[in-house]
Amino acid sequence: MKIAFGEKAISLQKFENEYEFCEYLESCDSSLLLSYNEDYSDTYDTITLHCEEKFSIGIKYDWHGLQPNILILPKTQKIVCSFENEIVCINCESKVVDFRHSLNSLVFSIIHVEDLSLIIVIHEFGVFVINEKGQKIWACGGTDIIQDYKLVDKCINIRCADGYEIAYSIVDGKAIC
Repeated sequence: MKIAFGEKAISLQKFENEYEFCEYLESCDSSLLLSYNEDYSDTYDTITLHCEEKFSIGIKYDWHGLQPNILILPKTQKIVCSFENEIVCINCESKVVDFRHSLNSLVFSIIHVEDLSLIIVIHEFGVFVINEKGQKIWACGGTDIIQDYKLVDKCINIRCADGYEIAYSIVDGKAIC
């Protein structure tokens, strides 16, 4: 499957083992390897950009039951992805990591609020908000594991496993009662 991304196309691929994964990365014109907790890696995914040359981003990690997230920022030619507790932004033009954040728990979802140039990261124990340059705007934790979340207007509403519910302004992180 290919996805349009500006003048590029993206394909996603999963590999059964590290050998096939490495062989594929070596076959590309250029590649970038992202990994976390390499000693325990058992999952091998790639995001490949097809344009003048084939550029592949390899992601090597330990599977915990959560799919990686991919956020495409076509205006800046960047891809933001999450795997395990990592948030990584790759500049597709220069083929380098623009920024990387390690959170204290597994990432559930990434939400882009384009009109504010914000990226909201929902993880097991909280909310982490950065701008498109990777600068932290605010962060907060829940009282327990986050079970549900919803973006409504300019607020992120979260519900924790212990029943606690709260809404935060996505602009400044202030609690909305």
